[in-house]
Amino acid sequence: AERRRVEVKAPGIIPRKSVHEPMQTGLKAIDSLIPVGRGQRELIIGDRQTG
Repeated sequence: AERRRVEVKAPGIIPRKSVHEPMQTGLKAIDSLIPVGRGQRELIIGDRQTG
């Protein structure tokens, strides 16, 4: 098992690699509505305490 720090400064836009591999969550609703690539940064906004 590989260990990494959770809070690491993100690389800039230019040095980032392209995202080619999809990340499957196992939930069809999430995978179809919000497709996410492995290693991609995603902003999820919602009200407090809504789940």
